[in-house]
Amino acid sequence: YTRSRFLPASKWRDARVSRSIITEGCLIFGAEIDHCIIGVRSRVQRGAVLKDCILMGADWYEDDGVRAENARQGRVDAGVGPDCRIERAILDKNARIGAGCQIRGYEGRPDQDGDGWFVRDGIVIVPKDAVLPPGTVI
Repeated sequence: YTRSRFLPASKWRDARVSRSIITEGCLIFGAEIDHCIIGVRSRVQRGAVLKDCILMGADWYEDDGVRAENARQGRVDAGVGPDCRIERAILDKNARIGAGCQIRGYEGRPDQDGDGWFVRDGIVIVPKDAVLPPGTVI
């Protein structure tokens, strides 16, 4: 009852990963990942720091042509952008986190709702297909 995805192996460049699970097809460039689960086809850009997170991944890859078109139109690429700091969070499938975002959940944080995110039991949750613009602070 299983179906193989036939995805390539994950690619890490200049990344530091500890106590984490990285699934197939991920692209991780110059990030620091600690105590996380990184789902299929996830993309984490240079300078990002992830701690105590779950990334659900993506349903598809964005090739260089799509990423160039996103840049021209000011859209955020799929995955975690450069220089983000994310702690104690769950990012659902196809979430787009812009460059320089700061997302921090902590024990005792009150429940909140925002545009494209919410907090429950001290954990920040970014729902499926949500887009957080560059520089967002949660």
